[in-house]
Amino acid sequence: MTPIRPRPNRRTIGSAILVLCLLPALLSSSCVTPSVSGKKKSAEESPAQFHYKMATGLIYEKKAVAALKELAIGLNKDPHHARSHYLSGFLYMGRKNFSESVVHLKRALELDPKLLEARNSLAASYMGLKRWQDALDTLLPLIEEPLNPTPWLAHNNIGWCYYKLGNHIKSVQHLEMAIFHKKKFCLGYYNLGLVLKARGRLEHARLRLEQSRKLCPHHAQTLLELGDVYEALSRNSDAQNVYRSCRKIAEGTLLGERCKTREGSL
Repeated sequence: MTPIRPRPNRRTIGSAILVLCLLPALLSSSCVTPSVSGKKKSAEESPAQFHYKMATGLIYEKKAVAALKELAIGLNKDPHHARSHYLSGFLYMGRKNFSESVVHLKRALELDPKLLEARNSLAASYMGLKRWQDALDTLLPLIEEPLNPTPWLAHNNIGWCYYKLGNHIKSVQHLEMAIFHKKKFCLGYYNLGLVLKARGRLEHARLRLEQSRKLCPHHAQTLLELGDVYEALSRNSDAQNVYRSCRKIAEGTLLGERCKTREGSL
């Protein structure tokens, strides 16, 4: 059996998916999203709430820096506004400033322990910092939370944390739960395929990566991993075909070059 080629370290795309899935919930959390100009603060809302609403409007307009400035003004007036801390942390996470994100998200949870969005985002920020145990400790309460609207994301990220911590058995268990909760979760199948591949369970890895490919046919990284598994199983023709597809999808990138090299070696 051909040995599986080692890969350079790469971060799972779980955090990115988590951020994208949280955004709709974030933007719907305020009753009204005002336009950037022409709105006066109502007598009923706090200054921080007013600036929080202004910030959500700026996010709709893809003005993250302006939104952060608006939130900072509000928090200067009321440092105990949990959702402003949450939104600040969320935006810093999107800008890959994970250290600053953690500060705001931890504060948001201290102020409102039931703010599930903040817990999800805090875990994602810890993952961005490769603080796997902190991320795991943050995520585990979510799988016991009946109001958590995205249990598959929690199980996916828990599974990845266990994988990075070297506990492959628990990693597989949680990744299996992720795809149980969401049958068409291609990221879950992809991550599960990677863990099974690392454990040497190549046939099982092949099945999961093929399922990921079926759901997300243009994800080049899945094709590269699947090609490696085919090659390790001496299915060189299948490996060459998926490497070729990967090369075409990722043309002009380093990933595309790796696929091209593997295709040419068979």
